[in-house]
Amino acid sequence: MRHTRSEGILSAVFPARIEVIEALREAALGGESGTTRLRKAAKGMQSAAFAYGDAPNGAIYSGIAELAACVGFLVEWRSGILNAVPDAQRFNSAARERAAIWSKDRSADAMIGQLLKVAEMIGGITAISEVAKVAAALAAVPVPVGFYSEHKDKPRRIRRDDGETPPARVELTVAFLKFTIDGTPLAETHFVSPGETHDLDIEVRVSRWPAGATALILEPATTEHAGAYRMPVFSLEAPTGSPPFQLRQQGRASIVVPHHFNARPYEFKYLARFEPMGSEQPVETVGQRTLLLEGIDLARQPLTGYRHVDQKLVELRNDLRTSSRMVQQELTDALALAVPLASMAAQSVQDNMFKAAIAEDEFQERVRQFLRSHPNVGSALEEHPHAARGITDLSLHSIRLELKSERTSRLLLADCERFVPQAASYAVGSGKRLAVLCVLDCSPKTQPPFPVEDGIGVFVHRSSETPIYVLAILVQGNLARPSDFSR
Repeated sequence: MRHTRSEGILSAVFPARIEVIEALREAALGGESGTTRLRKAAKGMQSAAFAYGDAPNGAIYSGIAELAACVGFLVEWRSGILNAVPDAQRFNSAARERAAIWSKDRSADAMIGQLLKVAEMIGGITAISEVAKVAAALAAVPVPVGFYSEHKDKPRRIRRDDGETPPARVELTVAFLKFTIDGTPLAETHFVSPGETHDLDIEVRVSRWPAGATALILEPATTEHAGAYRMPVFSLEAPTGSPPFQLRQQGRASIVVPHHFNARPYEFKYLARFEPMGSEQPVETVGQRTLLLEGIDLARQPLTGYRHVDQKLVELRNDLRTSSRMVQQELTDALALAVPLASMAAQSVQDNMFKAAIAEDEFQERVRQFLRSHPNVGSALEEHPHAARGITDLSLHSIRLELKSERTSRLLLADCERFVPQAASYAVGSGKRLAVLCVLDCSPKTQPPFPVEDGIGVFVHRSSETPIYVLAILVQGNLARPSDFSR
């Protein structure tokens, strides 16, 4: 009579295998609710793969888990397309990129070969009608359950003389400590000049080094097009000494294709794994490992012609993009107004466009003429539309532009806050969450002008739980001559 060894793991892995099959079949039948189930099933399958240790089934189960996660992305892509969700294509790109990363350098034995065919199907998918075929193909891969993991001598936990049990083995964790680009710590969204090579340094802390592992691989995962960037894959060799280990390495990164001002920053997430593949997996990763790289080419395609002003507009765009309840189209329309107004503010300081104190109606006339000369505004600019029982000054696609002229007192950006409630009420009355405010300070000047970018900012108006954002531009006019300050 055969006795089951202590390494028998049938009861642990069989439910995970059944759950991933059922989740894939649900996805094949067109169920939109299968994304969450697939994600959980893939994680369960990855845990089952870990239970196999060095046994061949470990690699097979790990492959099924990764491809099931890719199918989950495809299901989300299908749902996004059918429900007109913005930027749903990123889920398709993520699935194809992850499948390509997994299939790289795989040996095509009988079982892995079938998984490679599924990965190839994922890489070539172009229509949502193909998602069901991919899910069904992965569910149909015949994988033996496997009763045993690779036998290893288990270390015995021996009680010490004092009767205490030695502490359990430390969890395997890779903590991402720091990224730097060209020696500068990575900002939340970091500006990278397209077409140039930059130093990308990484620093991680490893809780312990797995037995038999020769290298720690840190590689980027992204939904971006492969030809648009070059990001390094870090390979950290096994260290000497006692854990934990703090490791550093330098690589080269570049953004090949710049993106449009209204496009999202390039996004990369670094993943960690040990080589060879039979080493202890999976690896728990902690810390900030997502890189947001701004790839706008402000030198070749400037926004206003004033570099510091352009950088300030990019910063404000990034802040507003992640703000609570922000609608992307509203932000796009508001920036279409803000960019030429910021250009006017810069020109005013350079050439003293407003040489004397003027009334608000004259300021509005000059702003209207200036905005209509910009092709992104042109005929779409409206004058005096009604909103919230009031008459607004100018408007672009229902984004209200409130204009003010101050003829007596010198203003700083903070002083413009008193005009924010009016601009915010026009936004609410128009069903928007964003408005633009442009204030002309044409008071007599006894001090030099301050940098233009210091007069551009965002105010948040709160009269309820929903914030209303007002993008403000302060124009400095009626400037004194620089020679006046030398007397």
